[in-house]
Amino acid sequence: MNAFFKHTIQHHIVPFSFTLLIIGALLGMFGSGLTSFAQDGHRRVTLPLPGTSVASVQLQKDALISTLGLAATYNKTCQPKSWDDLYVEHTKVISLPPRNRLGIDPWQEQWLVNVCGQLIPMNIRFIPSPHGGTDYVTEGPKKH
Repeated sequence: MNAFFKHTIQHHIVPFSFTLLIIGALLGMFGSGLTSFAQDGHRRVTLPLPGTSVASVQLQKDALISTLGLAATYNKTCQPKSWDDLYVEHTKVISLPPRNRLGIDPWQEQWLVNVCGQLIPMNIRFIPSPHGGTDYVTEGPKKH
């Protein structure tokens, strides 16, 4: 099962579909390559993401849409129109398995997402699959 749909089903998250449409369109500009893009002084989106993430570039790209979409739900007044409004500012590893278990055991990272100037900490648990690839589960702060 696709990690995004697994995430969506597990957490019953549907309200950010319009935001995901915008983010998906913006990410479509990446195409199949590792590109950065920006014109007229706007923020440049590049992979790998800034910080200390140990996720591969492909895994970062895969997790980016659902992570940004979920983060956007935490700022009700923001309607992102460009990468200046919604981007990962920093990543850091929260927990990592021993070196000989990398790629076998899960690890956790926190991605700090800027949503129209509001910083939202997003926790992502990466779970290597015994069948190949890596699944992930994204969680934001508890909503009041």
